[in-house]
Amino acid sequence: MSSLANKCAGVGFLMLGLCFVACEPTMLELYGTNDTHDDSPETWSVELHLYDYGLHEPIRWAQACLQGMPEWGCATSDEFGVVVLQAPSGEVVSVVVEPQEAGYLSSRIMVKESDIFGFLNVPMLDSTLLSALADAWGYPLIADRSHILIRAEANTPDGGLEGVEFWRTPARGQGPYYFDTMAQPNPSTTHTNENGYGFLLNGSEGEMQIGATHDGVPCEANLPQDILGDAVFTGFAPATEPSPLTVVTFDCDNIQ
Repeated sequence: MSSLANKCAGVGFLMLGLCFVACEPTMLELYGTNDTHDDSPETWSVELHLYDYGLHEPIRWAQACLQGMPEWGCATSDEFGVVVLQAPSGEVVSVVVEPQEAGYLSSRIMVKESDIFGFLNVPMLDSTLLSALADAWGYPLIADRSHILIRAEANTPDGGLEGVEFWRTPARGQGPYYFDTMAQPNPSTTHTNENGYGFLLNGSEGEMQIGATHDGVPCEANLPQDILGDAVFTGFAPATEPSPLTVVTFDCDNIQ
């Protein structure tokens, strides 16, 4: 099996494995943040768990910042890949994560405040791997476009769920694309294998909704979402060099 296949075959779910084994996360000091934010009733905590997409190892010492809000400072992920930011209450914020290790794509995830919101898993992807996957699906990456990684998460040994179909409206970009039962990127596959991953490639900037269904039953959208329901309101990132990878996840435990 090729190195690409080996890396893809190793994809599983971190929340039930590494995230739960890694003891209790440590709250992190915010760098450059005004101390008055910490005790303010008008703030809330954005809590992310960063991990390597293929190896499932935590992404340590990555910097996370609220996009367009430099006055709120940034934070750095700890040894477990956990990063905590403070954000203004009532706002949907875009968090951009910049890994310190060379090769990783920056990741963007939009998060909305919620009383039930806990840790949100954020897979980080190697740029070389994404390019290889796109080539295997038959749609090489376009320089001035951005991409979306989607995951259906469930209480299974691999952490993902087989048989999930992703949809989006309007039809921006190419895909979704999935892996076959041999963990190979296959353009003719119409649903997830046990790793639960799918990709939308080469999208121009713009908003859309993304959803996930299993046997016709919707998976519940993890935050970010416009409402607590079965669709995520997100979009392709603005074209930059390099463009961040937008991450969207769904909780499929509700259909187990």
